[in-house]
Amino acid sequence: MSSFETEKPSSEPGGCRGLQKLLQKNLKKFLTKANEFDKINELLIERTAKKFERASKNKLKKFLTNEKLCDKMNELIRVGTAEILDN
Repeated sequence: MSSFETEKPSSEPGGCRGLQKLLQKNLKKFLTKANEFDKINELLIERTAKKFERASKNKLKKFLTNEKLCDKMNELIRVGTAEILDN
């Protein structure tokens, strides 16, 4: 017997139409999962961006605070140096 003689007609369950329905069902499940993963990834990207933005603001605040501190130290050094040179 050849392989063609053992195949079921497409109208029987498990034939080509059955396989096609199964593939469509599995494809639909796969696409649903893919959409779920896309949504999860999008949420993760948004959350990461928000955390990065907050961290950047905090670092900017720290930098500006350090810059003010450096300015004050430089001013004290100038005043101290001026006093030493005046004596």
